Amino acid sequence: MFELIQLLGVVTIPLVALAVVVVRGSALSPVASISIVACSIVFSAFYFPRKTPLSQLWAQIKSRVGALGGAWGPSDPLWVAFWLALLVALRLSSSHIRAENGTLRFVRSPILVTTTEEIFAHWGVHLVLIAIASILFFRFSLSTGLMTVFLACTLLYDKAALFIYVLIGVQLVRLMQHRDKESSWRDVFGQGLVIATLGLILLPELVFLDDSYGGDIERMNTIFKVYTTSWALAGLSAIYLMSQLSRVRLAELKSQNADAALGLRIASGAVILLLLGIGTFRFYANGIEKRRQAPSQFGSEGLGVADRKFPGSAAVIRVLRSKPYGRVLETQGKPYSFTSFVSTLAGQPAYLGWSNHVNLLTRLGEEVGRRERVTDDFYKQSDCVARRDLAVREKINYIVVGSLEKQKYPALSTLDFSCFTTIAEQGDYKLYGAP
Repeated sequence: MFELIQLLGVVTIPLVALAVVVVRGSALSPVASISIVACSIVFSAFYFPRKTPLSQLWAQIKSRVGALGGAWGPSDPLWVAFWLALLVALRLSSSHIRAENGTLRFVRSPILVTTTEEIFAHWGVHLVLIAIASILFFRFSLSTGLMTVFLACTLLYDKAALFIYVLIGVQLVRLMQHRDKESSWRDVFGQGLVIATLGLILLPELVFLDDSYGGDIERMNTIFKVYTTSWALAGLSAIYLMSQLSRVRLAELKSQNADAALGLRIASGAVILLLLGIGTFRFYANGIEKRRQAPSQFGSEGLGVADRKFPGSAAVIRVLRSKPYGRVLETQGKPYSFTSFVSTLAGQPAYLGWSNHVNLLTRLGEEVGRRERVTDDFYKQSDCVARRDLAVREKINYIVVGSLEKQKYPALSTLDFSCFTTIAEQGDYKLYGAP
């Protein structure tokens, strides 16, 4: 009877904690919510009654997790000291990072999440190799077939997180399999790398840093920082799993048939060469296709895309490249856009550039705000002499009047620029020089 009451207690605690998080979710930070649920689960796990199937399962999990560490199991002080030292090192190395008015938020509607198509555009080859290697570690059986079908069916769902969730589950099932011998630290590191990589890819699907960008790029700052790290780690994880799979299968075949082992080596080498050949062909084919799409007049200079989006800009950029070094004024817009692209592609300094990045780099918020106002005043000012005097005071040498400027300031086409020198004119673009 006591054990039944104890069992009800340890099951109820996580449910109560989960209910608190759901009901009070808006008043709790994501870190606090995750901590409450995690602590309740850990508490329940350690206080399971000893004579129940759940306690036996927990004991089995602990023994298998301990086997992952080889001679250094979780109960070994060196094992604990190693992970504590690693956590302290990570904390110290990131202590200088401070989010400016940023808080951690859960990813939920109406915030856009990563689609399955998008995540395979980033890591298609990596994830395919990781998935195939993970499945082939299992012996062929009905359960293996069902697991493969389930993993494949997640690709039909438009949210990428489901595929990553299931792929992490496959890794955990694989790691919990019975082992004839203890894992070496090489295997522990490799298996940890795979789980950590998949967890890192999944992270921006759960939480993101709510910074000052907002709008269409709400999660972008979190996404590209995480993805930059994940790219290399996903490649290493794929290489580790494929090499580990090859080593395991070759050892099995050698003990049974030396000719079969040689055949597997040849087949593996052929597959690798095939993948490298396909990848190389696609790389060059994409490059050739882009060169075909870009206007031949500007494609070799890296200006084809800009000229296609903004007709006349390439010719103006080419002229600006040949001019003396000087400050260029362009309209301001959103970050991660074509804002200040004329000065950038011409190799000339912009009057401001991406204001948010300049602010983050220099911490000169007042000056950044002042230059944004000056830009507005310049393009809205109807008096040509007043505009010329403003350019002289701000040491602006070149002024761009093009598609982006006309979109933001519709009256710009009617303004007088007779007190400026016309340097270049092509399509929708004009480049003026200030005294």
